[in-house]
Amino acid sequence: MDYKKTYKSENSKKGQEMMKRYSSILVCAVAILGILVPRIYAENETRIALVIGNNAYQSGRLHSPANDANDMSRVLKSKGFEVTLLKNVSQNHMKEAIEKFGESLKTETIGLFFFAGHGLQVNGENYLIPVGARIKAEDEIESKAVNVKNVLGKMESANNSLNMVFLDACRDNPLGRGFVSAQKGLVAMNAPNGTLIAFSTAPGETVSDGTRKNGLFTSHLLKYMGQPDLGLTQMMEKAKNQVKLESADKQVPWSVSSLKGDFFFSGEKGFVMAPRTLVVEKQIGLITISAEEELWKAIRHSKSIKDFEEYLSTYPSGRFAKVAEINIRKLKAVFDQVDNSRKRLDDAYNQSKQPQVPNTLLSLSGNKTRIEHHKGNFSQEDPAGLLFQTEGQIEYSEDDRKWESIERSNKFLFSGAIVKTGSNARASIIVNDGSVLEMGPNSKINVTKTGLQSVTGFLWNVGSSTVGSDLMRGFTESKHYTTIRASVGISRNPLSLAVNIFLSDDNPELVWDNVGSQYSYKVKIGDDEYQVPATRDKFVRTRIRPFSETQTYSISVLKNGRLVSKADTDKSNGKTMKYTIGWITGKKKDQLNETIRQIKETFGENSFMLASYFETQKLWVAAMDQYQLCLAEKPDEFKMAPYLFRTYKELHLENLYRTELKEWIKKTRARRTM
Repeated sequence: MDYKKTYKSENSKKGQEMMKRYSSILVCAVAILGILVPRIYAENETRIALVIGNNAYQSGRLHSPANDANDMSRVLKSKGFEVTLLKNVSQNHMKEAIEKFGESLKTETIGLFFFAGHGLQVNGENYLIPVGARIKAEDEIESKAVNVKNVLGKMESANNSLNMVFLDACRDNPLGRGFVSAQKGLVAMNAPNGTLIAFSTAPGETVSDGTRKNGLFTSHLLKYMGQPDLGLTQMMEKAKNQVKLESADKQVPWSVSSLKGDFFFSGEKGFVMAPRTLVVEKQIGLITISAEEELWKAIRHSKSIKDFEEYLSTYPSGRFAKVAEINIRKLKAVFDQVDNSRKRLDDAYNQSKQPQVPNTLLSLSGNKTRIEHHKGNFSQEDPAGLLFQTEGQIEYSEDDRKWESIERSNKFLFSGAIVKTGSNARASIIVNDGSVLEMGPNSKINVTKTGLQSVTGFLWNVGSSTVGSDLMRGFTESKHYTTIRASVGISRNPLSLAVNIFLSDDNPELVWDNVGSQYSYKVKIGDDEYQVPATRDKFVRTRIRPFSETQTYSISVLKNGRLVSKADTDKSNGKTMKYTIGWITGKKKDQLNETIRQIKETFGENSFMLASYFETQKLWVAAMDQYQLCLAEKPDEFKMAPYLFRTYKELHLENLYRTELKEWIKKTRARRTM
């Protein structure tokens, strides 16, 4: 199981860097007029797209751009776009096509520009490389390549409601050894009003061409464009997360947007104006909403009041001003709750020449169960606590010799771990009974099988967490580390399913084990049927339409259209049980969304707490996706992998389960012998 590289937390430093990056373009004031805009669905909207794929370069033929252009053209046509498709074209041909594309954009049209091929940045400008271009030096770029601002200029002049630009053009070494640009990849750009610009990877970064049919970024754009009722904003987020996951964080798509609504490629909605205050800009120079949005993205999960105060000082009437004020009030309430305890802690510490050691051992319950494998047994405890707020220098060790700095919150603590704080540091820990403990400066604790033990300094109980307590206790009470047997044989029926599973509007996909690449499937839920084609993937995944009441479901295995077997009942526990599936609606849906909001607000966008909550709601596919994402972004949390294995078992994904369990046990053995 190849969990990804380093998790990069969104903190105040990143926010400050964002501010510096955009300070040069914030040269004018914004006049804001509050006008309530109702939700508007576009009628008879015209969709126009220019799609270009260049791969036949003299410096070396690229593998995927022509395929990307063909498939993008096909998908866009199926979504109602009038598409101009060009492949392997010269500079003159590209410029002529962009000119005609700009002329076709009218006030009521929606414009989309897609380019796959080589691109590079020179002197702060982005250029797309035509086929046949012989560029030997930077000063030849302007005359031999195509500046992206030509496309944006045409879109801006059209004064239409929505434009989209997708650039899969950040490949390594675009022009061979004869030319080397001083900067890698493409440079960040400002999006004109009503425009989204999406890059296949982050500014200044490059990606390899690869050998797959489509580029990694484009493949996920194509996938999510086809999902009904999935807005552009959510589509980009899903595509970004999947690209990060599959590339081990080597490729992180990046976008900048000044959209005032959302767009739906599939379904009947089209372009939908946002039901919020309309921002009217008075321009004296160059300004866009993108700088504000990027700053907000950098600080939105911050636990620092100062971050939100700095945002309000820069954007006192900004789009997120109300949310920032609410976050400040909530954070102040939390800090007020622990102020008295912190004051006692600081007073006691300052009066003492030597750190005092309280004679307390905080008892924690833990369910120790076994993970069985045909090559050996492993014992594993539930986590004893969660380090969820940190200030200053915090270090972590498993042997009291090798220490690692903790540069983020949401660090799970297991038996044998040691945590220490620096002279100006503090740390908050949620334990399994919901208590919130505070570590003071110059403190050190041991995590044991029976609790957290203070070694030096202070470990103070300051209250409880209303959001995290139930979920933290749930890690222990629900006994996630169930017995896992990798040597269990396959049942006579080649397919078994989740016995009881729920889906939701945000998590509408059903998964099951793939019994072979030669088989297709028929899913039946109540009276609805879905035909699912054969795949070479380890498991099959398909989107389900919403339904009202809990239904029985079955999946038939087909070969050449003929029935091979049918899975509709579970007999694994000596009882015959029908497979059932439900959809979260009504009050339960409202409660689900509110709890998700609280978890994200407290622990961040991607957290084990969120995955654990999905489990309690039997949203097993959502839980699996969240665990996979967390472990990809936080590889040092490998001890949490059995939680992911639990979702595989609930979903009966035997192929995935066996492969990843074997890898995990191998890693665990290696670490124990170090």
